[in-house]
Amino acid sequence: MKLPAAIVAGLLVLGPLADASAAPEASARLLVRGDAHPGAELDIQVELSWDGRPELLRPGVPDVAVPDGAALRLGRTGSRFDGARSVWWTNGTVTLPDSAGPWELGPAAVPATTADGSTARFRTPARTVGARRSRSLLGRGLGGAVLLAAALLLLGRTWRRLLAEESAPPAHAEPATNLSAALESGHTEDAIAAALALFDVLDHHPVASEYLGPRAPLEEQLDALRFAHEAPPLDAVRAQARPLLAIAGALDAPARRT
Repeated sequence: MKLPAAIVAGLLVLGPLADASAAPEASARLLVRGDAHPGAELDIQVELSWDGRPELLRPGVPDVAVPDGAALRLGRTGSRFDGARSVWWTNGTVTLPDSAGPWELGPAAVPATTADGSTARFRTPARTVGARRSRSLLGRGLGGAVLLAAALLLLGRTWRRLLAEESAPPAHAEPATNLSAALESGHTEDAIAAALALFDVLDHHPVASEYLGPRAPLEEQLDALRFAHEAPPLDAVRAQARPLLAIAGALDAPARRT
């Protein structure tokens, strides 16, 4: 029996959708490690992970976008399976151009074939590396004791004018406490994660956001620990956390004086 043309067309449309749905849910990410400056070589890792056994996906060579004038070299590929989740990765090196930064690496796209032969493509967000134009006094490198004190005093006064009422603990209170506790315990990964959490809270604050420096150094410290298993010195983490705790303390100062 000959099928009507409309039904045939519908089957042709549904066929590719059915194949695409066979791909397991997977997440991709792009990790970057190294000191970004003109001509620098940065280590990168494109990673794809999914629930289930390794044979559910067969990743191919990733496509990584790099800035004009940069060079990309992909190297070793590896994988692991912990009994529940599979992780696949490709390492590589990006040589940055001689022009001034910041530079954007990625997005990266990972093609993959499923067990039934269908194909899928997974993308990572792009990563910005290198010095970026600062929004704030601290970001411009005005880190001297007198300038820092003056900036934080201005922050406290401005926040006091904006503070209409205090009905609950401020959003930054718990992240700041967690960061102080992690630094006191000496656990580097917890301290970096707590510093990033406090940064994100302060970045949404109407006043504190203008006094934040770049987030990238903390991200690079966490990537170095998780990607290369190289823990940064705790003193380096303290140096990144100190301005965040100072800003959080300046926000608390008006509440203590009232």
